[in-house]
Amino acid sequence: MNPAKIRKRWLTFQNKSIAYILSFLGIGSAVIFNGCMYGSPRYEYGSPHATFKVAGKVTSAAGEEIQQIKVIMEYATAKSGADGKYNIEVDDFPKSQEFKVQFVDEDGPLNGGEFTTLDTVVKFTDPKFEGGDGDWYSGTTSKVLNVKLTKKNG
Repeated sequence: MNPAKIRKRWLTFQNKSIAYILSFLGIGSAVIFNGCMYGSPRYEYGSPHATFKVAGKVTSAAGEEIQQIKVIMEYATAKSGADGKYNIEVDDFPKSQEFKVQFVDEDGPLNGGEFTTLDTVVKFTDPKFEGGDGDWYSGTTSKVLNVKLTKKNG
């Protein structure tokens, strides 16, 4: 047999052996022996995700709108407006989720009194998503959460 053919077979065997070992170790997703039978392989980056929105109104126990209340949900923050309304959203995996939502009065008496911090949980059970792109993005789902804050010391 021709030495060039022997060398080529040996190198092919070594390359495939290394590829199988790397694949076994979880590194082989980029290894292609003979290309894709449907043409060039299509690479997609990212992970499935969806937008979870929470909106509502922050009022006092007396029913007055409270502005400038900081709303925290996961890594996102928002503030309530002059009408007490707020909107906040985060992106996460498109499945049933629970998010801790915190309402914090940071400016004290400037918004009509000092209010206690409120911690609550918003549950998205079997959420229905709208507006997805059919690929990685599943769309948006939302909940309404109206809260009443109590004044400190009273």
